[in-house]
Amino acid sequence: MRRLVALLLVSVAFLTACGTTADTRPPPASEVVPFVPPATVTPRTDISAATPTSTATAVPTPPACTSTIRAALPAARLPGIPVLDDVITAALAGDCMRLRSLVLGRDEPCAVPTGPSRIPACDAGVPSGTPVRTFYAGNCQVNGYRVGAADTFAASFIADITGFAGVLQRGPTTGDQLSAGEFYLAFHSKAYGMHLIAMDGAGAVGFFATQCYDTGGTFQGLTDAFVKRGASVRFVP
Repeated sequence: MRRLVALLLVSVAFLTACGTTADTRPPPASEVVPFVPPATVTPRTDISAATPTSTATAVPTPPACTSTIRAALPAARLPGIPVLDDVITAALAGDCMRLRSLVLGRDEPCAVPTGPSRIPACDAGVPSGTPVRTFYAGNCQVNGYRVGAADTFAASFIADITGFAGVLQRGPTTGDQLSAGEFYLAFHSKAYGMHLIAMDGAGAVGFFATQCYDTGGTFQGLTDAFVKRGASVRFVP
């Protein structure tokens, strides 16, 4: 027994000398990966059908709505649907007055004003529910405005866009921006990545930025985001 204990002690001493025990030294500083806690995410309460992916970009005060807001952009191949062609041509030409004349909107019942809403506010003394001519505009939510206010939105749109990207068509989706019109004319944008004009069969019904969609500032990114909501590509120039 004494001989067996002695052999075990000799074996342990030999293994220790050969370095087979665990290395307790700290790793080199270059190998240490610092722990980065996850960022705190504050849920957005003003969006119902889209996830914000970037912060808002300041947009300059739009110029007055005239026929020559800026130099014309290069012409693009058109989809061949007259009402869409007219709007695209006016936007690329920088002709705000022409674009504004094509913003027809639609009749919506007004409501007592309580803040931004898809339902336009009634004028003083006008009963709630009275139909008023309305167009839509927004970024992360859709707000309703009187057609008479379209000058400012049309001018801002023309000052912001840099070219025509394509046409999307709404599917059976309801809610968010896709419920405003039948077609969506997509333009490249300096401030938003992509900027849209919503259309129905008669004319323009809304102007929309796309910051709440993960578009990457491209028509393909916009297509990917909107196809998830039931839309389809109708035309690419």
